[in-house]
Amino acid sequence: MDDILRQCIKQRKVYFDRINIPPEYKFTWDHVIPIFDEQARTGNKRAVDTRKMFFPLSVNDHPLISSISQKLSELSERECNSCHVYAGLGTQTRASPVHKDRMHVFVVQVLGSCDWKVFEDGYNDIKKEGKATLSLRMIPGNCIYIPQGIYHAAFPDQSRMLLSFGFED
Repeated sequence: MDDILRQCIKQRKVYFDRINIPPEYKFTWDHVIPIFDEQARTGNKRAVDTRKMFFPLSVNDHPLISSISQKLSELSERECNSCHVYAGLGTQTRASPVHKDRMHVFVVQVLGSCDWKVFEDGYNDIKKEGKATLSLRMIPGNCIYIPQGIYHAAFPDQSRMLLSFGFED
């Protein structure tokens, strides 16, 4: 996985695989609920709607985050400078519409599952159309690397949580 992902990062190509998450690194709702509560208490509006929660995590918040962040920094030869949790509870969960990010993104599904589409050949924001070059269902342990500027979207249909790591050029 390491050599292929390193090559995809250099070539700015989408990469999809599974990572082995050791049992002691398993991420559960119990890990994120205290952080979620603190974010809601301090006024983070993105931590109030349980259908679409979004908030930053620290590398020190969980050993899985630290491990992935270190590995990404090594493989990309860049500082992995952000980690966010995206989560939603229930069958009416929401996610961001088709969009592109200003940084490279590495996503790890940690709980639940979610359909994803990636539009490597572009997406027309005005007409809301584009042909997905990759359609998949992310399950716990799946990971996807999406280069900066590549359109993508998640389509949740159940409670789910993912970790999103970002790094810049």
